[in-house]
Order: sequence, then structure tokens, then C-alpha cells
Amino acid sequence: MDPSVVVADIGDEAVLLNIDTGLYFGLDEVGSRIWSMLVEGLDEQQILSVLLSQYDVEPTKLGEDVSGFVHQLIELQLVRVSSE
Repeated sequence: MDPSVVVADIGDEAVLLNIDTGLYFGLDEVGSRIWSMLVEGLDEQQILSVLLSQYDVEPTKLGEDVSGFVHQLIELQLVRVSSE
């Protein structure tokens, strides 16, 4: 995760704040769950597998949604891509 991003949990939701850019971003319950898994070090495929086991959703649609969400976090400089 980007060290300039701080997180505040609000029940099942969260708010991310990039202290360098001043950008904040609200996460709903599923977004917060994805964020938690990113922090744990899971990649997109692992996150997709976990969510498919927890929610009754069409796999292709979920894959598109997870990928879009992660890429949005990257574009907003709320996460960094690591080569590790």
C-alpha cells in the first residue's frame, strides 16, 4: 500500500485519504473488503476467488468490477503496483 494513504473504518465501510494529494475516496462494504484483501497482499485473482465464494454473482461481471475498482485505486494514487 501507499504509505501516504490513511484509512478510517466506519462500520462496514471505509474512507481512504491520500495525505499527499488531499484526495479522499469512500468505500462501501464490498470495496472495503477488497481493500482489506489488497492490504493482506492478495492479488486480483485471489480476491476474485474469495468474493466468488462469498457472493452469488456472475464470475465475469465480478472480474470486471474487481479489475475496474483496483485500476481506479491505482489511477487515484491510493494503491501502488508492486513488483514483489
